[in-house]
Amino acid sequence: RLNTSGDMIIPGYPDLTIRKHTEPMPDTVYQTFRTDTSFIRLPILKEQISTKTLMNQAEEAANVIMELRERKYWLMNGEFVIEEGLIPLPDGPALELMFKEMTKLEYDYVSLFVGRTISETQVFEFSYIPGNDGRRESTDLFTFSNFSGVLPAGNSNGDPVKLVISPVSDFSGQPDNVSIETGEMDSKHGLAYRVPGMASIAVIRVGEELVSESFLIAQYGVIQFLPKELLSQPDMMIRLHPDLGNLEGIYEK
Repeated sequence: RLNTSGDMIIPGYPDLTIRKHTEPMPDTVYQTFRTDTSFIRLPILKEQISTKTLMNQAEEAANVIMELRERKYWLMNGEFVIEEGLIPLPDGPALELMFKEMTKLEYDYVSLFVGRTISETQVFEFSYIPGNDGRRESTDLFTFSNFSGVLPAGNSNGDPVKLVISPVSDFSGQPDNVSIETGEMDSKHGLAYRVPGMASIAVIRVGEELVSESFLIAQYGVIQFLPKELLSQPDMMIRLHPDLGNLEGIYEK
């Protein structure tokens, strides 16, 4: 499996070594000795250290698995085998912890043969600014590949994931009193504020709706004004939402 950078992700295996990876191997060498009348070649037994074969290492790991399972069996029966025979074991948290740790160790050894599965959570953030016409919008956020994960939008190695925004609030009968975009504002209008519109936002992958929620979208609303007479009162306070621009409240000092 590859991550978003294209690097291979290799599952991590803990060091389960309980025996050496080497073993002594007897080897016969011959040494020549000189006598008074001739040379004699005598065999000498010499011990060399060699690395265990993969088959030998696998056999040792399999034996450890069987030992762990046998000990877990005796734990579940409330007894444990030692050389002198059976002895009772403590119960309660101590026994539970022993069984849990042995199960974990068994899983680590079994994974050497059957492999292991790892998972990770990644968080991605995408920014999108809706249009100002209040119509349904659709755009590609990113591309998702079952093999490589999240890819840039437009990549052909996965499925496009779309962001679809659909208006819910109907402001057709409430046109903007002014167009802020063109700057056509008259001071007689007073203080402009935004009335956000409700919109349905969905994230879709190949026709499958992954997420669907409703949110207030500033661009899907209209612009209104507070009368300038209200603003001229010295004891009046007005609070606007810093992101949406809507009127949050009018207060008296």
